Amino acid sequence: AATAAALSSGKPVVVIVESLETAPFAAVRIRRCLREVAVAEGAGSAVFVVATMSVDPERLQESELSSFGYVIRLGAPGQVERKQFLLRLLAQVSRLDAQWGSALRESAVETLANLTESYTFAEIDFVLRRAFLRSSSSEGGRDPVALHHFEKILADTPPQAVQIFDQVAAAGVTSGDVSFGDAAPAAGQDTLKKKAEEKEKKKPKGDSKDPMESIFG
Repeated sequence: AATAAALSSGKPVVVIVESLETAPFAAVRIRRCLREVAVAEGAGSAVFVVATMSVDPERLQESELSSFGYVIRLGAPGQVERKQFLLRLLAQVSRLDAQWGSALRESAVETLANLTESYTFAEIDFVLRRAFLRSSSSEGGRDPVALHHFEKILADTPPQAVQIFDQVAAAGVTSGDVSFGDAAPAAGQDTLKKKAEEKEKKKPKGDSKDPMESIFG
């Protein structure tokens, strides 16, 4: 499909594969796809495959990594990156509530960036969402947010992603230790699809989307 899209559109096509460690044998299909691209007239290097993993690439077999030309290891964000990320999230909130988004001074944001050491961007995003929701008052307004509000939330939601990553790496689990079949993922997808359909049926008519999505995306 990727090859056909590249040939028909004449534009580069990027294929993103998430959580490759859950189905490492998908690398065989990726390699086959890239071979088809290589022999397809006019496709050239118009198809790019990007795979993400939440474990160390060394957990996969060499044959499963051979399809990829580059391996990039990303660690937890540093203090400067966390601060910039927080400032960007607060700027997004300011579009809806300028007072709430600007309540924290830059010194407080810097302190918050220090407190979120070992947190991933997704976990920091969750903390800010939670602070925003907790600030809502019964009258429909929002109370000004302060650093101590975040400190309480951080105490309730410690970082987990980096710790889990380190535990998996320490356990030394490889793809050869787990059996990945084609039927199991399909069955799981069917179950998730049925649950989503049931949830959609139970949702009241006229129910709007999560208002947080319009702020944080």
